[in-house]
Amino acid sequence: MTDPVTNLHYAPNANVVGSTYAPGADGFNLADVSSAAEANALPAGVQGLIWLGDTSGVTSSFMSAVSEAIGDGKVYGFYLADEPGPDVSAANLKAESDYIHSVDPGAKTFIVLENNGTPTSPSYSFNPANTDVDLFGIDPYPVRPQFTNGVNYSVIGDAVNAAEAEGIPQSALVPVYQAFGGGQYTTYILPTAAQEQTILSTWGQYLPTPAFDYAYSWGAQEGDTALVNDPALQAVFAAHNAGTTPLPPDDVLTPQAATFDAVAGQSFSGTVATFTDSNTSIQTSGLTATINWGDGSATTLGTVTGGNGSFAVAGSHIYSAAGTDTVAVTLTETSPNTGNATADSTADVSPSSSPPSQGTTMSATASDGVQGYVPVIAIGSSVTTIGGGEVYQSVSSAVDSFSFTQITSENLQLGSGTVNMAFVSPHALTVIGGSRTDTISANSGTNSFTAGTGTLDVSGGSGKVSYVLHVGDGLLTIEDFSKRNDSLTIDKALQAAFQETSDGHGGLMLTFGASGTGIDLVGVSSLAESKIHFV
Repeated sequence: MTDPVTNLHYAPNANVVGSTYAPGADGFNLADVSSAAEANALPAGVQGLIWLGDTSGVTSSFMSAVSEAIGDGKVYGFYLADEPGPDVSAANLKAESDYIHSVDPGAKTFIVLENNGTPTSPSYSFNPANTDVDLFGIDPYPVRPQFTNGVNYSVIGDAVNAAEAEGIPQSALVPVYQAFGGGQYTTYILPTAAQEQTILSTWGQYLPTPAFDYAYSWGAQEGDTALVNDPALQAVFAAHNAGTTPLPPDDVLTPQAATFDAVAGQSFSGTVATFTDSNTSIQTSGLTATINWGDGSATTLGTVTGGNGSFAVAGSHIYSAAGTDTVAVTLTETSPNTGNATADSTADVSPSSSPPSQGTTMSATASDGVQGYVPVIAIGSSVTTIGGGEVYQSVSSAVDSFSFTQITSENLQLGSGTVNMAFVSPHALTVIGGSRTDTISANSGTNSFTAGTGTLDVSGGSGKVSYVLHVGDGLLTIEDFSKRNDSLTIDKALQAAFQETSDGHGGLMLTFGASGTGIDLVGVSSLAESKIHFV
């Protein structure tokens, strides 16, 4: 991140000491003056912003103060008011700004807005539409004792967003940097040099190229400490104003790896690593975490908790197989500076000692990796146990994809969910389709598939497969019907309406009168009657 970039830098109060423009030593070149005469006494390269502090409208005294500066190249513009409250007339500000524009078109008009809300929920009353003012300063000072750890840089973004919501374009906003604290300003803390650099770089995110920027304050006002008596802050602004401000250094994140236990097939949730941050002011909103679980699954986001420089990253995951996995946990600081570190934690995954509890529903596109247990299929609102194992089939409208390797002889009735199932290794399956669109594949075994009321697409494999169609069933699509090994069993009541037609793709379509009921033999151009059994 970089600071705002501008050619004009303003730091008001006690600017001129004797005949010397004191802030000029630190690169400030827009001076706080009260008249055109003071502006013309400034050194070359420095302009004046004339303080008027008058919100009573275009009075004779107002016109007199403006008239002496008309057309003066040493005058940048006029500072009409500092934090005018809701009691100030927008019409008066508009009249003043319009008058200046009419007599001195090259001069800018400027005010600093008063926040009518809170630091974290600001609101403003004035904008270009109701005042015709050119530039608006906003001053969300972030180093205050009321904030956690004494600082909250997010108030800067809150202020910019609120000003834009009020109708002030970004080009009309001037950042006001906090450069004071203490004394009678008991609600403000003087920023450290590091905090000041963070203030500048945070502003850079929101107002990268303002017309000018504003450091409050050069001179002390209420027994406080300000730029005039803080060399460390002067050095920060000297670099900023010279355009040589370095990128803020990366904060140092130090990882501490963790070792945690998980059980294959069961959900793990917990802390996977901890970190310390050299920037004790950083908040969790400025950090992101990712977790590579080490088992080939997709990297997921972690949850970051903590503060005051100490953070923990937690996540949830289901390991499919027992073993030891290296878990790469990466924490990245995204605001206000940048930095990242990775902890190589360890997951000790033990095999499941008992079947998962009945009723567990896996998320979509899951796979069965728990060896030795077979699925339980949810049918409607009930659960049918197949072999006494896990529940995998959801009854929602989502698509569930599963691969089973340990089933030997099972009966499966599909429910109202949409499911894709693959059976790898020989099986003896009896499958009844559900009410939606299901896809089943088996690579071998002696299997039976019955079309449900929905659509069932089957690849039966190389074994002997029986396909069944009942009255009221939907469409049964057979991807690899074997005229040698497989057979069709169809309700006798459907025989009278039986017809053979092409499926339009080189295969054979068997229809039975009722709309939506039929068998599509993919890639089969003809079929002997001996393979069709009407019973």
